[in-house]
Amino acid sequence: MIRPVHRKTRLWNGLLLLTIAVSASITHAENQKRVALDEVTFDSAYDNGSMGQVAQRSADRFLIPLYEEQGELGPRRYWFRFRLFGPLDQTVTLDLEHIENPRPFIREDSAPWRRMTSDEAPDLETVVVRLLGENRPIELAFFEPLGVDETAATVNQLTEAFPTMVTQEPLGETDDGQPVTLFTITDPTTPLESKRRIWIHSRAHAGEVTSTHTLLGILDRLMEDSPQGHTLRSQLIVHVVPLLNPDGVRRGHTRWDAVGRDPESQWCAIASPAAQAIKAKVDALMSEDVSISLALNLHSTKGTYADTFFFKHLTPSVSPAFELIQQRYIDALANRSPLFENRNPEGSQLHACRFIESYFWNSWGEDVMALTHEGHFHRRLTDNAWITGEDYRSLGRSMASALADFYDLTPANEHSWEDWQAEHFDALERRFQSLSGPLADPDGDNLANILEYGQATHPRRPDSTATPMKIGDSLSFARSPTAADATWYIEHSSDLVSWQAISPTGWETLPTEHPEIETVTVPYPQEPGINFLRLRVELNKDR
Repeated sequence: MIRPVHRKTRLWNGLLLLTIAVSASITHAENQKRVALDEVTFDSAYDNGSMGQVAQRSADRFLIPLYEEQGELGPRRYWFRFRLFGPLDQTVTLDLEHIENPRPFIREDSAPWRRMTSDEAPDLETVVVRLLGENRPIELAFFEPLGVDETAATVNQLTEAFPTMVTQEPLGETDDGQPVTLFTITDPTTPLESKRRIWIHSRAHAGEVTSTHTLLGILDRLMEDSPQGHTLRSQLIVHVVPLLNPDGVRRGHTRWDAVGRDPESQWCAIASPAAQAIKAKVDALMSEDVSISLALNLHSTKGTYADTFFFKHLTPSVSPAFELIQQRYIDALANRSPLFENRNPEGSQLHACRFIESYFWNSWGEDVMALTHEGHFHRRLTDNAWITGEDYRSLGRSMASALADFYDLTPANEHSWEDWQAEHFDALERRFQSLSGPLADPDGDNLANILEYGQATHPRRPDSTATPMKIGDSLSFARSPTAADATWYIEHSSDLVSWQAISPTGWETLPTEHPEIETVTVPYPQEPGINFLRLRVELNKDR
């Protein structure tokens, strides 16, 4: 039975308490341990921790090899996460390979995670840190980490805003006895038959943490108290599995599960308990009257890329029509996010049975648009700075917004300028008036954001044919009735210096075929000396 999430009935937390209690029995001794060498202590014996066998080379230099895990498809290694304690202000050099990420992450005591500087990570095999004392740890990680418990805490925090909109369900248990947990987000007060059903999971491979940051961004947008959040919850049913491979994540693995399997490529012959649980739930949902119509499989990839990318499946492994369906979502995300421009498009022949996309295609064909998205660990395309977990959460928020465009969802009723800004720009972007302010024009179509807001057009989707005001026997302009705090003026001038507003008397409002747009017609002014007309919109004023 799926139960609503309430503060007093946090099912996942309850299960995690059991996992924590037995965590000592599933700690992988080879890579999760505590080692003291002279006055410096190294600790990876915790959720998501990992390091190889530590060796001391001198008083202030230590070798920390990566833990190489063995699996059915061969060995893998790049993930590391551990803490250091030692004498205050002692500088230590660590011989630590981080070829796949030139600037790993560091956290000093309880400070936020950040990228290491060039002084701290001078090359691909060395990091240099200054210790904070015996009881204040320095923590290092390959990328901004999210262990099992950290992911659970963040998901619970995000879903607390609307407890009646979220249900959670344990789908099964892993080899280590951890729950594979499904969260479902939808507004139960809106009719089921009018909704679309979505499936999203992340972290099939334990070290691919960008995927979980992205999924948390999707959840953040779904749970927003904003018109966009209301639109998504009222018209979609979104199922998310934050951690498909919780055993690998807790054990600090790079890729495989507890016994060396690849949960991602189990779909030809499923042996993984997690993949079995996922398949059983997918089968059940596909038998519903409203079945899954879009599935996102979130991953990370090694290598240097200018952009994140989707593995778009190509003919002849899929139909030409399915290629176009995939491209529609890819384009929708590119229009929504400055962090994705599809600069590195990847195409592939869909394997006959290996992946979950294969299972969707073989079983339901074009009815389910299933795609893999790959994040990376290097630089973001907007400014060439090193990409962060927050960047991936921003990308995830845009992925959720792109669902509204992909399905052409009807916008929720009345909203404010701040709501509209939050819908189209993330928190960082809203700090820059040159990008998200009323007079900015990020898509370069000569329509300022304030006009895009007031006329329900898209600030990141240029429209070279757009005309804010039409002049004929009368004046007319499009207006969004949901833009609650926008006030409209038509003004005239004889010299482009002094402007006077035309009286709103006689203005007529007409509906259009689009519920989010109405047409306002205004009698042509009869005053002499009118040579110029302009349309102006202001915020927070009564006409």
